[in-house]
Amino acid sequence: MVMCSMRRLLVAAMVVSLFACDNTEVKMRHENPLDRIFDSGNFRVVLTAEEKANGNTALTWSNVFHSTQGELSTEKLKINGSAQIFRSAASPGATDINAVKNGSGLSGSFAAVGTCTIAAAGDSFAGTCDAVNPSNKGAFIVQFNYRFTDKSDLTTTGTIYSNFVVIQ
Repeated sequence: MVMCSMRRLLVAAMVVSLFACDNTEVKMRHENPLDRIFDSGNFRVVLTAEEKANGNTALTWSNVFHSTQGELSTEKLKINGSAQIFRSAASPGATDINAVKNGSGLSGSFAAVGTCTIAAAGDSFAGTCDAVNPSNKGAFIVQFNYRFTDKSDLTTTGTIYSNFVVIQ
């Protein structure tokens, strides 16, 4: 009798804990092969589109994540130059997806169309790109060059890309 009550209590506690948790973490691994967010080397920048006044769209991200270091602070990750936004009228193909994963150059169908502001305040590494005119539909992606210092104080440099965002 006591054992049965304990099992019911344990099951009830597990059910409550499932509903009490917020699912706000950015997944660092791809369990779903159709995941639209592509990793850029060991980095992940989750770009989102938000509609603004007059049908314009602003592109934003909340932070930059590393596969082993987690959420990065402005102390660990520095931007060399400025973040640029690239646009293509065509959807990204396999060449561009591989470029994002390897931190190499995008295909000729993508062209730089502006720069982004990085609000590097405290531990946040948020950013926003100026509003995209509604007549400029297509695939957008943010790219910036970085300097990263890991826990062992090794410094690496390279290029980080966000995921592709399609605005129709």
